[in-house]
This record gives sequence, C-alpha cells and structure tokens, in this order.
Amino acid sequence: MAGSDRRIRYTKQVLKDSLFELMQETPVEQITVKELCARADINRATFYAHYDTLVALLEEIEVEKSRELFETLNKPRGGDTAKVIDGVLKYLKEHPVMRDIFLNTRVTGKGLALLLQGIEDDTTERLTRGGRVSPEQAHWIYLFLVNGFRELLRQWFADGMKDEFLLKQTLTSIIDSGLRGFGYDPEPPRQEK
Repeated sequence: MAGSDRRIRYTKQVLKDSLFELMQETPVEQITVKELCARADINRATFYAHYDTLVALLEEIEVEKSRELFETLNKPRGGDTAKVIDGVLKYLKEHPVMRDIFLNTRVTGKGLALLLQGIEDDTTERLTRGGRVSPEQAHWIYLFLVNGFRELLRQWFADGMKDEFLLKQTLTSIIDSGLRGFGYDPEPPRQEK
C-alpha cells in the first residue's frame, strides 16, 4: 500500500510540475488535458483517475500553495510588517506561476480565497481585540488593505520589479500607520499555558 501512495504522490507531482511548465508558455485557459498528459508523459486515463478536470488540478495546487504561503507569513515575525512584506515578495519572485495565480484573476481563485480568509481572520481578531473596531469595520479595513496590497504588487511586477525598497517602504508605512490608527495589535494573543 505504501508503494501505491508513493506512486500516487509521484503522479500528482508530475502533473503539477507539467502544468507549471505549460503555464509558463500558455494561458491556463488554453491548456488541454491532452497537452498536459503529453508533457507529463502519462496517459489520459491516469490523469482522470486523479482529477476530473484541469480546474480540479489547479484548485489543488492553489490550495497547497496558499497554505504554504500562509504558513510562511504566519512564522513569528514579532509584529514586523516589513518582514512579512519581505516574505511575500521573496515568495512571489521565486514562484512566478504562483505570482500569476495570486495576482491575476484568470484562475480559479480557491487557493487565494483560502489564503485571504486566513489573513482576514487573523486581522479581524487583532483589530477587534479590546472592542475598538467592530467585526464589520474590521472587514472593510481588511478589504481595503488586501486589495491595495495586491494591486501595488501587481503593478510592481508589471513594471519590472523596479525600486523594491520604495515599494516595501510604502507598503509598510501604509499598513502600519493605518492599522495603528485603529488600535491594531501586531502581536498575536499569548497562549495560556
């Protein structure tokens, strides 16, 4: 049974890697299962044994990568916004396909929704702690910040990633100053022992 699990993981990884390669060359909407299987050197029956559609494969990739990025962002950073921004930029520069998935809307968006929900939950909890901000207002603040952050990143990548220092400085100032005005606590709550 362990050998079977290993074969399944291997097959799925080959499909994911092949899809990443194809996405570098072709818009995802134009990729076919036949083309993916040829690239992965597997037959279509094997593909359909694991996924119903290419969208199902892409959703699985998005969810996995979103969790990976969320874990990276959730590493203890002492409430340091600049370190979080550095982590996001590093990740997106190192993973161009994921940058496309997170910053563009031409894919399913399930992974991004999962990632953003985790960020919203954390931000809402910190903003509403102490009762200075209602959950509704926390949601508006979150939407403003995440969409502005995403749009600045999209524009920065479109402009060839020029002046990274200025981008980081701008994002850090906007986020820190804006959240502080609402009594945002950058530290997660301490766990009771």
